[in-house]
Amino acid sequence: MAMPYALEALSEMKRRVAAINSIIERMAGADGKKVLLLATRRLGAYSGADFFYAAGLDRLPTAVLDRLDNRPLVQSIISSANEAGVTIYPLYPTGLDSSILGADFNIRGGASKVAAVNPGGDTNSIGTPDEPGGVDNLILINEGSMLTEVAKKTGGAFTWGTAQIAALLPSIAEDVSDYYSIAYRVTPQRDGVPRQVTVKTRSRTYDVRTRREVVERTDDARMNDRVAAAVFGVVPGSGLEVTAEAGDVKKEKNDSVLPLKVRIAIGSLSLVPQDGKHAGAFSIYVVSANERGELSEVTHQTRTFDVPPDDIERAATGYFTYELDMRVNDSADRVAVGVLDEVSKVYGLTSVPIVR
Repeated sequence: MAMPYALEALSEMKRRVAAINSIIERMAGADGKKVLLLATRRLGAYSGADFFYAAGLDRLPTAVLDRLDNRPLVQSIISSANEAGVTIYPLYPTGLDSSILGADFNIRGGASKVAAVNPGGDTNSIGTPDEPGGVDNLILINEGSMLTEVAKKTGGAFTWGTAQIAALLPSIAEDVSDYYSIAYRVTPQRDGVPRQVTVKTRSRTYDVRTRREVVERTDDARMNDRVAAAVFGVVPGSGLEVTAEAGDVKKEKNDSVLPLKVRIAIGSLSLVPQDGKHAGAFSIYVVSANERGELSEVTHQTRTFDVPPDDIERAATGYFTYELDMRVNDSADRVAVGVLDEVSKVYGLTSVPIVR
């Protein structure tokens, strides 16, 4: 009887993880230290495990472990955070709350024992097989095991229960303002491949919290992050002068088309001598979003150009005007545009509302 509910929980888990990853991706384009406080009630190692615990089992049946294994999904959160440079502080506010499943679920007739593991360290709150606390403790173990891993691998900290969360918050504030920044020299590759990082101190009395891997993102991935952040108003400083103008939406059969006109200051683009002229290239990235925070796919196009030597001075005060049609869904209400100079790798961002 527990299995249908567990499968429904797994489906909800996939949507939950997708939403969390979407938030992390929007944060990736912002500058500075980035922190995500992740308060959650269901992000455990196995989706729907609580239904089996409520039925009287101390562990999930072997036959369903693979089907309900949520660890690869949670690993995607860790990978997204490390790629975006986001530190996650997972919080489990529920703690050992015997009411979360309802009174009927708190009567466990078939449990044989409760594992003596408590992520919070409060041994007085571990239940017994015949008491409601047993269900709570097993749920906490299932939840806490994964949330602890998320914190450890992204450089954050995990705790549960309102009192312990309240005690942790000042430490999070200190982490944002007081921290060590360590760098090491490598040959730039920008291949998007995770690389393991280990930080050790001479004194073993120190507890080092740092992300366990770093990812040198490609220029394309960085621009995707930047325009995703810009569409929500997070526009980091840039060195490229870019403006955009949205036209009237034109309705087609299955979607809508938004005419966009992008202006790029030629004087802010880098040029290199080529075949007696001055050549350059730029890429334009575009994304739309609606009021619910849903993003479209980021699309981009690359264009090359050249300027004759006699026109260099005049071009320095002029603009490239680039027009394109962007397909948007009916709920989209704003669009962001990013331009990357392919020579200097300097970029510019702007966003405009969609008026219907």
